[in-house]
Amino acid sequence: MEKECKPFGERLNIDENGDDNFIQSKNVISSSRIFSKHVEGNNYDTRKNVLQYDEVMREQREIIYSQRLQIINEENSLEKVTKSMIRRTIHRMVENHTLG
Repeated sequence: MEKECKPFGERLNIDENGDDNFIQSKNVISSSRIFSKHVEGNNYDTRKNVLQYDEVMREQREIIYSQRLQIINEENSLEKVTKSMIRRTIHRMVENHTLG
């Protein structure tokens, strides 16, 4: 097995003088840097998408909580509050499923 690995090690220019072998090949180092940048870019895009998703969720949560508070704090009839919510929901659904 050592004979099979030696040519590979020579091609990669592995330094065998120390306890830790490391690769000194410029091509491998360059490829490693390019790969690392690519992975970091993907990770950045993923974090960016998660932050955008979190922002949408926060906005929706604020709307739901404010509507809930309207219902909780209503002292008279819930009819006024709930009819308004139902009307807005119907209007949005009709707009989303028609040309506008």
